[in-house]
Amino acid sequence: TAEPSKAPTPNTFFCGETYQDAEQNCFTATPCPNGSGCPAGESCYGIAIPKCVSASPTAAPTDSGPQPTDSPTLSPKPTSAPVIKTAEPSKAPTPNTLFCGVTYQDAEQNCFTATPCPNGSGCPAGEACFGISIPKCVSAAPTVAPTNPGPQPTDSPTVSPMPSVAATTIAPTTPQTPAPTASPIVNQNFCGMDYFDAAENCESRTPCPDGISCPSGQTCFPGITCAALAVPSGTPSPSVNDSVGGAATSAPSVSKGSGGPTSSAMP
Repeated sequence: TAEPSKAPTPNTFFCGETYQDAEQNCFTATPCPNGSGCPAGESCYGIAIPKCVSASPTAAPTDSGPQPTDSPTLSPKPTSAPVIKTAEPSKAPTPNTLFCGVTYQDAEQNCFTATPCPNGSGCPAGEACFGISIPKCVSAAPTVAPTNPGPQPTDSPTVSPMPSVAATTIAPTTPQTPAPTASPIVNQNFCGMDYFDAAENCESRTPCPDGISCPSGQTCFPGITCAALAVPSGTPSPSVNDSVGGAATSAPSVSKGSGGPTSSAMP
């Protein structure tokens, strides 16, 4: 049997104007395995990188076979199952505390309607950017009143009818005399130009028990005891019979024939 042939010695010499030219174009450059035979203007260089290692040049075949393409075809990489990442919670936004205004007070009082200037600039003409530190300007602006506020209270509430109670007969009771009424609270506040005017003319001045209700130009003064108003007008005085030493008149007697009471004086 024939002995197996040895692998050919690869050629690493190529022609080029420079080493870089021979290295970069080694597949198309003229091989020079013997160190010579380069075209005019080119020299023979030994290329050490593996890509330019090829077999020694032989006689040009009638069919050179397939040539290497400019861009090699890459096999697609196997796809892997996509990794689904859950969305990270978003961070709370940094609230803006910079607002435009003519002065600091203007920017602070009108921060909800003033022009924001988070970058420290961008204010309208005549205004400057101020840092507001109070909390009200960091929160959201107040919302407008709702268009439908819901049911409102009626002017007159609906009164439920009272439950009916069975009529009961109440035995007559012995009439009692009414209890005496409490003494009325006497007003001591009167209006006047000054205290003496209010005190001296209290019977004609406007009372001001609430301490404020006086005509224009007058003031309410407290602590005035008005003697002219101490006894209410129209109070009847008791009838006294001076001839009998102050004895009161007798109670009326009833006459059967007259149909009503008649008064008769005591002897």
